[in-house]
Amino acid sequence: MDLVKWLHYFSEVDGMSDTHYTDEYIYSNIKEIGATGYAAHPARCYGDWKIPPYEDIMVEQQHYALIFEDEMTYGIVVNRTSGAVKIAHFDEELVELFGEAVLVNSSLEQFYQFCVLWGKLLVMTENVSDNERVRIVSQTKIAMQTIDKAALENEDWGAWPTSLEELRTGVI
Repeated sequence: MDLVKWLHYFSEVDGMSDTHYTDEYIYSNIKEIGATGYAAHPARCYGDWKIPPYEDIMVEQQHYALIFEDEMTYGIVVNRTSGAVKIAHFDEELVELFGEAVLVNSSLEQFYQFCVLWGKLLVMTENVSDNERVRIVSQTKIAMQTIDKAALENEDWGAWPTSLEELRTGVI
């Protein structure tokens, strides 16, 4: 195998090709999330986690892999180049309200870390007092900020800030 082919093979095995996140790398980062059900990610609606090969869709004029789809109203997508995870809106009314896409996490790896924290947070806040729930959610939010501050910046429409606030106030 010549050096160029070997480097290309190595980058595919490592998860990154020359220009995009591969289906295999994406799947290796999300397979446990999908297996835990809808509660382990911020998009707590009914839908389907996809398996490779992922549909390649255009969002904001960039290539994304569709990893989760909720009845054709929105999807969770991974940018094939940067690894950013977004909620892409497919419904015209949602696009008008929120825009074509909203950042969930800056990278696929951070998305996985947040989902793990979210799953633990849901367990830790079961059957606790309101004050204890507020304390636990606040501490988790601080931990999340150290992982991916950008994911928590959109207080109005961001998946994580909205979910954390709903959990903090007892809506979830």
